[in-house]
Amino acid sequence: MHGRTGWIFFFASLGVVLLAGFWRGADLFPSWSARPVEGHYRSVDFWHVRGSDSRGKSLLASRIVGSRFVESDFSGADWSGSTILRSRFQDVSFAGARWRDVTARATRFHRVDFRGADLQGAVFLSCDFQGSLFDGATRLPFSKERAAQLGMREAVP
Repeated sequence: MHGRTGWIFFFASLGVVLLAGFWRGADLFPSWSARPVEGHYRSVDFWHVRGSDSRGKSLLASRIVGSRFVESDFSGADWSGSTILRSRFQDVSFAGARWRDVTARATRFHRVDFRGADLQGAVFLSCDFQGSLFDGATRLPFSKERAAQLGMREAVP
C-alpha cells in the first residue's frame, strides 16, 4: 500500500473505528426502563421510562433533561422544585401529585392526567398539553381558559 491508496485505507479504517465507538457510546436508541423514578436533587438526563409504577414517589428539586416518560403512573408523587427541560410525557398520570414551583420549558405533556394535582407556582414555558386533563380539584397556576388554550381539557365528573 503506497501513496494515495494507503491514506484512503487509513482514513476509512479510522472512520469505521470512530463510527463504531460513537454508535456504542451514544444512546441513539436507548432502552426503555420501568424502574421507579425517585430521589432528591437528582439529574435525570435522557432517561426513557415506560410502564413505571412510581405512585407516591418523590423527585424533589431535580433536573430532568431530554427524558421521555410513557405509560407511567406518578399519582401522588411529589416533584416540587424540579426543573424539566425538553422532555416528553405521554399517557402518564400525575393525579393528586405535587408540582409546586416546578419549572418546565419546551416540554410536551400529551394525554397527561393532572386531576387533583397541585401545580401552584409552577411555570410552563413553551409547553404543549394536548389532551391533558384537569378537574375542579387541580390547583392550576393559570386560569381554566388559559388551560384550554394550551390544549388541556377539564375532566367531566
